[in-house]
Formats: sequence, C-alpha cells, structure tokens
Amino acid sequence: MILEDSEGVRYSVHFHYFMHDGKRMTHCTIHRSPCDAKMRPCGTRPFASGLAECSKLDEFRKSTGRKIALARAMEILLPRPKRAELWVSYLSKVNVAPGR
Repeated sequence: MILEDSEGVRYSVHFHYFMHDGKRMTHCTIHRSPCDAKMRPCGTRPFASGLAECSKLDEFRKSTGRKIALARAMEILLPRPKRAELWVSYLSKVNVAPGR
C-alpha cells in the first residue's frame, strides 16, 4: 500500500500476518523508497515497523491488527502532524471516513 503525505512524500506500507506462541500477530513495515522486489515481504530495509498481538481470547480481525501495527510503526519516527496526514491517506485507501 502506498501512502502519501501533503508534501507528496510516498511511504510504502506492508502488512504481514503470522502465528507466534498460539497468538495471531500483525507486523507492519514502512519505508520511503520504492520496494526492492515485487514479492512480499519486499525485503526493503524498513524505515519503521510495528507489531500488534491478538490475545487468544479475542476475535482476530485484520483491520484492527493493521491499525494497531501501523500506529505503532508511525509512532516510532514520525511527528504527530505527519502521522495525522498518513492516517487520512490510509483511511481513504481502506474506505473509512477520517474520525470514525
């Protein structure tokens, strides 16, 4: 997925799902350069990454895991105004109105 900020900077965002110790995990990586390869995961060195863990007691939902993992990845290196711009871009791509 490609997200773009107000200055036209493009960020590639990838999500990967896996099991660890019986828990469903969602891993998000973000990088600013084009992907090194067409396969996924692309192998490009991440700019930032985040991880979401679903409890064994909770229902696994990819959309929830993606939001948590993306938030954690952006929180690492991006200032709040830049994160807000990327959230607007992300939510428009997944057809959710901002603020919902």
